[in-house]
Amino acid sequence: GGGGRIAVYYLSQSFIGDGGHITSATPNLYSDPVGGTGYRSGSIGTLYFAHPDHYTVTGSATQNAGSSQTITITLIDNYGNPFIWDGTRTMILSGVAASDKGNQGTCLDRSGNPVPFGSPTALDFVDGLATCSMTIYKTGSFSVDVSDGIYNSFANSAWDLDVTVTGGTVAGVLYSTLSADRTAAFVGQTVNAMVTLYDDYGNQIPTGSATVTMTVSGANPQSLVVTNVGNGTYTASYVPAVAGGDAIRGTVNGGVVMNDTDGVPDGVFHVAVAAGPADHLTVTGSSTQLAGTAQTITLKAIGPGGAPDGTYTGVKSITLSGANVSALGNAPTCRDINGVDRAFGTVTTLNFLSGVATCQMYLY
Repeated sequence: GGGGRIAVYYLSQSFIGDGGHITSATPNLYSDPVGGTGYRSGSIGTLYFAHPDHYTVTGSATQNAGSSQTITITLIDNYGNPFIWDGTRTMILSGVAASDKGNQGTCLDRSGNPVPFGSPTALDFVDGLATCSMTIYKTGSFSVDVSDGIYNSFANSAWDLDVTVTGGTVAGVLYSTLSADRTAAFVGQTVNAMVTLYDDYGNQIPTGSATVTMTVSGANPQSLVVTNVGNGTYTASYVPAVAGGDAIRGTVNGGVVMNDTDGVPDGVFHVAVAAGPADHLTVTGSSTQLAGTAQTITLKAIGPGGAPDGTYTGVKSITLSGANVSALGNAPTCRDINGVDRAFGTVTTLNFLSGVATCQMYLY
């Protein structure tokens, strides 16, 4: 003992697991299963009967993913005090999940080696206390427990360490993700894109602390105006003006984003832009024609961007107008899909393929 306190035990050497009964009148130091010695200090003249009861785990209640903190593991006796014991014990730490990318939490053993949770970890105890540097990679709330196979911290929630792990503070391009609200769009239809920040362990970063850019190449090349939403996401939008293929790319702090959600994991979000849906028809052909003769005219179903609507396909009922009947009563006509010349002002069935149809037009 020390400071005017003494340590006296009347124990048998078979104390561990015998229910704590004093079976010998010979004073000796308590001997535990791994060969260390322990004692309990009490007031002068007072006999104590103390033995190991459980462990406690203490440390900070918060940490960032990928960072470390020093935790303290204490062997507690049946009176609620540290059980004074020196030596090495093999501990199993538990309660922490691996990150989404497989990074398992670790604690440094007595040799400074990072040992994953769930694996035997040798720690040196001095006066009943041991420390280790604990690293956690998964965000969330966890209860860190320990066990040496005999004693543990399981029975009481006050004995374990409750820790909340937040996302890493540095965004990485390996897991940060580029997405958009559509892989196919019509000309004139808004495409909304987004970059979501993740740290190097696959945890989403909850704050907007990066420099993010987004660009479009292909049919509608442009640099997009990026908005920092403030929660780890960045948004941008554009309106394609012409049909074709677009490729959206993003950067985070100058590095190219490697993940995207269009189904092809190449860091490029692909958007197929089509004209349409059609909002009007156009008629083209020769600007001159002899009365009583025919020419082939072309009808196109045009979308907002000015290109034919490729989805406008099949037999359509069309009414032509604008040409006059001759003085002798000859009506202008257009030949339908059945080879019948239909007068202007009446329904004419035409077959459209990818937004385009033709007919033989007679004017008198």
